[in-house]
Amino acid sequence: RFGDDDIDNIDRKGVIMPKAAVCRPELVTVPLRTSADNSVFYYPPCARVERCGGCCSHDLLSCQPSATEFINYQVLATTFEGGNKLRFIRKEIVTVEQHTKCKCDCKKKSSDCNSLQVYSESDCQCFCLNVDEEEKCLKENDTKLWDPNECICGCREVKECSTGSYFDMKTCG
Repeated sequence: RFGDDDIDNIDRKGVIMPKAAVCRPELVTVPLRTSADNSVFYYPPCARVERCGGCCSHDLLSCQPSATEFINYQVLATTFEGGNKLRFIRKEIVTVEQHTKCKCDCKKKSSDCNSLQVYSESDCQCFCLNVDEEEKCLKENDTKLWDPNECICGCREVKECSTGSYFDMKTCG
């Protein structure tokens, strides 16, 4: 017999096997406010549109739109006049983006890399080009620390100096 009695008992007590929340457009609520003026009330205040949601197979990936369209909603702008009265101000058109197709794609993009990095699409990451500087920094491990996100060597500790003195970031002293 395969399995554990405790697991079999749990199965009989109504534990549900979840369906994977695949990456696809799903309804989400978006605000239809066009003004930062809090004295203006909009009707309707929100609407549901399709936006990408769901899970991807790896933490480096996220569910992102691969095709979009824009929807124009007409809303009423009003102000509160006291009591239960709202005064009509105007009709406004609010443009909202709707996602029509989704795909799992890298969270990090080539535009996220700095001038000291190269982007690897297959790894969804930026890699440092200045490997020599990294090796040199790692040799000075007691005072220096390599930052793989920025590809720079920094001081492990920056100390405050007395008046007239300054902290040297090159020597960390």
